[in-house]
Amino acid sequence: LTRCALVCAAALMTACTQGPGGNGIGLASGQDPDPATVDFPIFYIRHQIPEDQDNVTRLRTFVEDDDYSATLWKRDRASPGSPETEISARLRTDAFGGDADTRYDIKDLAVAPNGLKVAFAMRGPLDDINDEDEPPTWNIWEYDIATDVLHRVITSDIIAEEGQDVSPAYLPDGRIVFSSTRQRQSKAILLDEGKAQFEAANEARTESTFVLHVMNGDGTGIHQITFNQSSDTNATVLQNGRVLFTRWNRAPGNDRLDL
Repeated sequence: LTRCALVCAAALMTACTQGPGGNGIGLASGQDPDPATVDFPIFYIRHQIPEDQDNVTRLRTFVEDDDYSATLWKRDRASPGSPETEISARLRTDAFGGDADTRYDIKDLAVAPNGLKVAFAMRGPLDDINDEDEPPTWNIWEYDIATDVLHRVITSDIIAEEGQDVSPAYLPDGRIVFSSTRQRQSKAILLDEGKAQFEAANEARTESTFVLHVMNGDGTGIHQITFNQSSDTNATVLQNGRVLFTRWNRAPGNDRLDL
């Protein structure tokens, strides 16, 4: 039985790797799309690979390389020969206040349940990374596939700069859950108690804690939903509507990532 399975698997691999003119599928052969099949675009991020080893514990990696940049791309369909377009190229135009040398950092792509929108975290321009007064912050941005519109979800500059926003994910009702240092409800509680509205730091006291927030699709109605010193990131919405996320537990004796 084992020998028979190996022979069948080898035959299947041979058939699948035959190019045009054979009986196989012709993997990555650039064949024309099937007109009876509905295909969808794919989105991805391009950026340089760091020369130094990454420190995965840092959520806001300091960009020291003056040449570093990240770009957002769309490929019309999931085929190597399909045309691709850089969505983020418009950020380097006058319409977005940029120029040919404007650089951004991009991460955390998420797709809406209906497949018509893509959300991601972006910060920049990176030329301002050393600005002590107004360094660039992470914001949640969205690209609408049907209208070809790229925009920041939170339209108000004041509200957008209240914290670092990363790891967006779409909820079934159209809202967005994301991780942020803004800690809205925590600060409101401190204000009610007559205390200063400071950001809670993580257990190591090295940076402000990222906790989960929810906002409407238009960036309004921001509400904090997790409260702790450990950072909560990378939310994923399950099919039953519940939210799965990663908590970096740095309490004494732990120092681990929990689901």
